[in-house]
Amino acid sequence: MRFAVILAVVLALAGCGSSPPADSGAPGQPDDVKVGLISILDVAPIYLGNEKGFFEKRNIKLTLQPAEGGTETVPSVLSGNQQFGFSNVVTLLLARHRGCR
Repeated sequence: MRFAVILAVVLALAGCGSSPPADSGAPGQPDDVKVGLISILDVAPIYLGNEKGFFEKRNIKLTLQPAEGGTETVPSVLSGNQQFGFSNVVTLLLARHRGCR
């Protein structure tokens, strides 16, 4: 539940980014999705889903990119380098306070 809430907030903040969304590629080709993840237990489900083929079955080429903290994932999502990122509430609130609406 906590993962879903934080992911939703990151997606809402993505509206601050200046880059257009990446092209999903040719029809029938897997969608490339990059996810920034901090090293905490809460992100274990995405690793498990990737290992069990959850994303591959849905034609998603998932790239998991470890990060030291939310201060790395938020800017990366906002710039379009990653489509999703896991962060912490404080980092997300600071990003919002600094003008990401």
